[in-house]
Amino acid sequence: NISSIHSLQTSKNIAAYASSKAALTGLTKNLAIDLSTFDIRVNSISPGAIDTKMLKSHINEKQLESLKEAHLLKEIGTPKNIAQACHFICNNEFMNGANLIIDGGVNITLSSE
Repeated sequence: NISSIHSLQTSKNIAAYASSKAALTGLTKNLAIDLSTFDIRVNSISPGAIDTKMLKSHINEKQLESLKEAHLLKEIGTPKNIAQACHFICNNEFMNGANLIIDGGVNITLSSE
């Protein structure tokens, strides 16, 4: 499942998006429990800011540069970063019920700093 960092930490004016992603993260855990008896693993990925058309349709270039600066790595993610995470999950036979956060470290810093 593809969830979002907004399932864990969120921002203003996206209640429907954030709550749907939080529900997806919870569903991942429940399905991992229920489907494990059939040898089916269920995991999710929670991306942060990823360089996609969707992101760019909601922010301008100045906001994009500001977003990059807010990241520890001074970059935002790429679709390839998420594809690599999908590949990792699919090839790890012991991973089940996990939510892999791919956000460049944004969620580990205090917002008050």
